Amino acid sequence: MYVHPVAEISESVGVSDSLIAVIRAKTLIRKMHGGSQGILIRGDDDELYVVKCNNNPQGPNLLANEMLGSEMLHSVGLPTPKWKAILITDEFLHHNQSLRFECSSGLGSIYSGIHFGTHFVGQIEGTEVYDFLPSSFCRRIANAADFLGIYIFDVWANHHDHRQAVYSCRSEDPAIDAHFIDNGHLFGGPYWSTDEKYGAAMCLDQSLYTTPWHENVINEWISRFEILIPQNLYRVVKRIPKDWYKGNVVVLAEFLESRLQNLHELFRLELQRNCRINVNLKTGFSNASMQLRDSRLLQIRSDFGSRSVPFTPRH
Repeated sequence: MYVHPVAEISESVGVSDSLIAVIRAKTLIRKMHGGSQGILIRGDDDELYVVKCNNNPQGPNLLANEMLGSEMLHSVGLPTPKWKAILITDEFLHHNQSLRFECSSGLGSIYSGIHFGTHFVGQIEGTEVYDFLPSSFCRRIANAADFLGIYIFDVWANHHDHRQAVYSCRSEDPAIDAHFIDNGHLFGGPYWSTDEKYGAAMCLDQSLYTTPWHENVINEWISRFEILIPQNLYRVVKRIPKDWYKGNVVVLAEFLESRLQNLHELFRLELQRNCRINVNLKTGFSNASMQLRDSRLLQIRSDFGSRSVPFTPRH
């Protein structure tokens, strides 16, 4: 790991810190699945990172979304891999000339500079990592209650894509830990749309929702967000590298602040308008877990691959 003076990388990073810790990409392991076309690399600290590159074809604000989303998830205590700034040099690109974005118009270049990376889950020896779970395994998730929390968080953040997670466990321990990943389509997506997209934020595999959604639990999550998000939102926004976004990041922060003030109403509308959820109009959702409507085969997507998994709604 190198600690670079801002003077060396200020044009590409643009944060206020006097020193910035940057991990240098050392070895390309492989390309990842997914629309953001991430890559798995080993850094100069010998850790593995999933890297999403700047000038991403999905949109101009993708890396800002990833950083802000990751920081906000950490601030409210929802499990997500830690992120690092990753330096990809011209030398690295020269030795890995197959690294190109696949675009509809052909192949696009990946630029040298500072990119976004998250720790690869499961680097501890003896840890197994999965990007999907059979339905029968969902009851083994140790932090199952967090799936309601991440759903409410994603409604606040105006997530325009399905929430993704990866799962880890130790061979000697039946408990499974969920880690929430892929924040590129938070905040209305990579173009920062203010349009609502009801139902988009839920995980595609509805078997993951195994805990009751009582009203008091929903209120506890919202109260946590109301306390912790304002303490961190503007601090993080000020630290986003300037070439990681093209929009007005202050306007984005103000938009998110207003959504937080109205989160009870936003989540109520989400529950009413998400066609995959049944809500008892007489009793609301205070006395039972959510009744999920569908039992089709749904596609589970993540940076680690795509698989179709059958699931059975839990009532």
